Amino acid sequence: MIKYLFGIKYLRGVINSLFSRIKCLFRTPLLKLHTQKVIKGNIDLPSDRDTFLNDLEQLWLFNDEIHLDESETTRFYKKRIVNEANSILDGNYSILSYKLQVIKDIDWHKDFINGYTFKPEFYINFRKKTRKSYLYTKLDFKVPRELSRFYHFITLGKAFKLNEDSRYYEEFKSQLLDWYDKNPYMYGVNWAVAMDVALRLINIILAARLFLKKLREDSNLADTILKSAYIHTLFLNKNVEHSQTGYTNNHTVADFLGLFLGGLLFKKTSTGEHWLDKGYKGLNTCMSEQVDSEGVQYENSFYYHAAVLEMFLYAFLWGEKNGKSFPENYEKKLKKMLRFLENISNKSGAFPNIGDADNGSLLRLGSYYKKDYSNFSHLIQIGHVLLNDNEKYTKPANLIPEEIIWLTKNNIYDNINPARGCNIYKCGYALLGNENISVIANANPPDKKTLGGHKHNDLLSFVLFYKDKYVLVDPGTYSYTGSPDKRISFRSVKAHNAIQVNGLEQNGIYSYPLFAMNIKSSCEVIDHKLDGPVKLVKLHLKRAKDYTQIREIKLHSDKNIVEINDEITGEALNSIESRFHVHPEWEVNANGSISKPLNLGNTAEPIMKVTGKSSQTYDLTNGELNIKLLISRENDHADSIIEDYEFSPSYGVATPGKCINVRVKGTDKIIKLNYFIIPEEAIDE
Repeated sequence: MIKYLFGIKYLRGVINSLFSRIKCLFRTPLLKLHTQKVIKGNIDLPSDRDTFLNDLEQLWLFNDEIHLDESETTRFYKKRIVNEANSILDGNYSILSYKLQVIKDIDWHKDFINGYTFKPEFYINFRKKTRKSYLYTKLDFKVPRELSRFYHFITLGKAFKLNEDSRYYEEFKSQLLDWYDKNPYMYGVNWAVAMDVALRLINIILAARLFLKKLREDSNLADTILKSAYIHTLFLNKNVEHSQTGYTNNHTVADFLGLFLGGLLFKKTSTGEHWLDKGYKGLNTCMSEQVDSEGVQYENSFYYHAAVLEMFLYAFLWGEKNGKSFPENYEKKLKKMLRFLENISNKSGAFPNIGDADNGSLLRLGSYYKKDYSNFSHLIQIGHVLLNDNEKYTKPANLIPEEIIWLTKNNIYDNINPARGCNIYKCGYALLGNENISVIANANPPDKKTLGGHKHNDLLSFVLFYKDKYVLVDPGTYSYTGSPDKRISFRSVKAHNAIQVNGLEQNGIYSYPLFAMNIKSSCEVIDHKLDGPVKLVKLHLKRAKDYTQIREIKLHSDKNIVEINDEITGEALNSIESRFHVHPEWEVNANGSISKPLNLGNTAEPIMKVTGKSSQTYDLTNGELNIKLLISRENDHADSIIEDYEFSPSYGVATPGKCINVRVKGTDKIIKLNYFIIPEEAIDE
């Protein structure tokens, strides 16, 4: 019976695969016919120019009177906006983490980092070549795609809004017309990914609203933007993305948001109503499917949690502004997503790059030349001010975020900085902290719905910051297609503050497919205690039949000391490596052992005696703060060394740092390791 059922299941899979291939054979030529029709202008636009411009004016979400605000904070931002817009006029662009200068005649198909121009092939053919040819050439097609998202148009529009300098409009017009001339519908790298189409549509429309006064006088560009909005939304309607397992992901959210915005622009027409309804329902489905009851997005990445949150948040605000409110449960989850973002961020608003990160965002309403891509603190403040949330949010910076000034005239909020708290999330993230020290531990297993697409081999890893400075870090991502080998390296277990057993990876990772895992390990939080002077969390990992690991993390709050106890069990533990990646701002030096017994808090007896061969101490200093990492070893055949590693604070950037590697060789069935992270002022002399 079982064989019969499996046979039926297999047969269904074969039939579905065959049907999908036949469908693709017909879809491509039909799409090409549709494409040629659009390129030749044989389309009926759902709106005339004047109606479109009036609808664009009504769509506006932002503060139209910012130019009248003469507060000290606004004057500061006005100066920055004009300086950044002038820099764009000089050909200076911020693409991913790269600062590029492209004087004139932009090659919209060019990977400027590697000096290669992609051929403008039909987008489906380009996708196939992406998988088969471009992947192993170290070419990064994210570079032209990122430039063609037009984040810089918002900055040009803001500058025009402030002083009506026509240079900003002329640059916007020149680039947009040039882009359409060189990027025919559905051809080339910039039509290959629907998410980029959605983000480009949104940035063009928001910039157009900033330039609305000029557009009413320029029928040629107004007609171009009308057609642009139509064909971009038309493309999204035909190309909503899903993961290879059929589930929604961050791309799907962007696609539906583009449809939602396009639908709002044309909502007085039947076509627009269809797009609006499809986008609205799709966003609700994404919120339901991707965000759990505690507000955590399911792609195993802090960065994608923030990026998806941004899209959900603006969808909500656009809906409220334009009479298309989202359900109560959507708003509740939105607020929980904001709360989770605050909990994983330090007091400046930055969060560790756990899981993948690619510097992407919906728009740059703040500074175009972003410096900290893992800081979405403005979203926390937007949520606090505009969602009327009764919960109080931490003030993330000395200045009100610029986004708040553009979004609302009400920029007053409570200036509070509560102590960092402790939380255990059902998905597996564990937070231990107080006002001085915070630990974020990771027992969040790869999600089978996405095959661990943005997950790293970081199970039971943790990050730590002390007095708002990151000390032990997750090294980040570095690159996707631009360097498949480095992508594997940055995803590997040795790149994290985790334990590698017998040289094994926790889960299989590959150069192709880049966004998948062969899931072999499971993990969970098995115990925790969040009250009292000693707070703890206990995490459990099991890798197939190879080994199990229990990691206990304790926070001794009175002295800001973190204690870690590891126990690894397996039939043949030949090699154990436990690494601690220190932020590059810290200097690392080996320093023998602590000469005196270590006494924590009110413990009657010293809980750990560290002398001679039984321990090793490392000094960490950043010039202001000093911390000791103390390693206690029960194994005579254990040692520790300082290694080099690469830290990637953002996409395309790799900075050298130091890593402490604790190594155990032998054939034991159980290995125990103990570590203490001790601020210098906590040591009793």
